Amino acid sequence: MIAQLKIRAFLTSIVAMRGWAMRDEGNGFVLELPLPTGRTQVVHLTPSRDADGVEVVFFWSVAAPANRVPDPWFLLQENLQLSYGDYAVKDGNVIVLTSRIADYLNADELARVLYFIAKYADELEQRLLGPGYDAN
Repeated sequence: MIAQLKIRAFLTSIVAMRGWAMRDEGNGFVLELPLPTGRTQVVHLTPSRDADGVEVVFFWSVAAPANRVPDPWFLLQENLQLSYGDYAVKDGNVIVLTSRIADYLNADELARVLYFIAKYADELEQRLLGPGYDAN
């Protein structure tokens, strides 16, 4: 996958400039981003292909267990406020998720998407579980 090589190069540059921790898991990347609040958030970046075979990249971060959401409609309404992702449920957890077409992704957009996915997930985690809770 040519796009995966490009993304790896972008990520290597971004993490070096910003001091973010990253590990390559072979089938994707896991980054830990420090946030202005002093907290950190883990973001997963997973290359894939869409139904037409176009290379895409999924970005996602766990916010909280889904059973901690008192009103699921709340998440749908909140999605209208998110510029760089949406709330979804994966493996029993509420996550913040977005995707991008890999060929069109540049380093600036990659850094911005990673930051906002982390920020949104951490904000929801704090609202649902309290500011003292920092699971990821």
